[in-house]
Amino acid sequence: MHEFSIVSSLIENCERIAKENDAKLVVEVYLEIGRRSGVNAVLLQRAFEEFKIGSVCERAKLLVEEVEVEVFCEFCKKQSQVVEICYTKCPLCQNEGVKIVKGTEMLIKRLVME
Repeated sequence: MHEFSIVSSLIENCERIAKENDAKLVVEVYLEIGRRSGVNAVLLQRAFEEFKIGSVCERAKLLVEEVEVEVFCEFCKKQSQVVEICYTKCPLCQNEGVKIVKGTEMLIKRLVME
């Protein structure tokens, strides 16, 4: 389960950011996780609950927002949201040649610290 290594890195980043801001605790962690990021939000939440013990995030709540996949079409030059599993065709013009531009990332959006 690669969520353990992701959470380990997340907590390291939270500790670094808290230290840079002279904070003693992180009380809320807001993440955005793209639907095509390969990260399971439920497993990430479980891993966070285990790994946060003894860290600056020990009392923190993890709040996850899942981000839909968006593609850019090279043909019609428009960006659109897709819900299908296969993203080879533009949902607007049906031509092939789309690039995923959103929905593969995992980002720390905000930390609430004390």
